[in-house]
Amino acid sequence: MLLQDLLADAFPIDTERRSLHLVDAHQRAHDGALVLTVRLLIWELTGGTRTIRDIKEQEIHIGLAEHLSDPRLPACVAGWVQAIRQIFDQQDPRLEALLDATMPEDLLPTFADLLALRRPQTPQDFADALLTSKKRLARYLITP
Repeated sequence: MLLQDLLADAFPIDTERRSLHLVDAHQRAHDGALVLTVRLLIWELTGGTRTIRDIKEQEIHIGLAEHLSDPRLPACVAGWVQAIRQIFDQQDPRLEALLDATMPEDLLPTFADLLALRRPQTPQDFADALLTSKKRLARYLITP
C-alpha cells in the first residue's frame, strides 16, 4: 500500500476543538522525498456553534521512498493517528496555549525516524513511542 493511501485513510483527524487535514501528498522526483501538505484547524466553541479560530497549513517532508517497503509502515501510521487523537481529545485549556504555538510539522513525525526504532511493531507500540518522548509528541500531553 502506498503511503499516500495510508494517509488518505488516516485523515482527517477531527475532534470537537481540533482538526488535522491532508491537503496534498506527493513524492518529489529529484530526491524521492515524501512531502505532505497538512492543514491544522483550531476550533472555537461558542453557544453550541463551532467556528474556526485558527488555520495553519504547511508543506512537510516526512521521509524517503525507501521506507515505504517497511512492513511496519501501516502500524506506524495507525499509531501516529492514535497518538494525535489522544492529544486532541484532551480538554485542558493549557493545550490551547500550546497549540497556538504549534505548526502542523510539529504534529507529524518523520516516519523514517519512527521506523528506525526496532522495538515498535503494533500501532499501540508506535503510539507509545510517540507519546513517551518529549522529542516527539509527549510535550503535548497535559498532566495534572
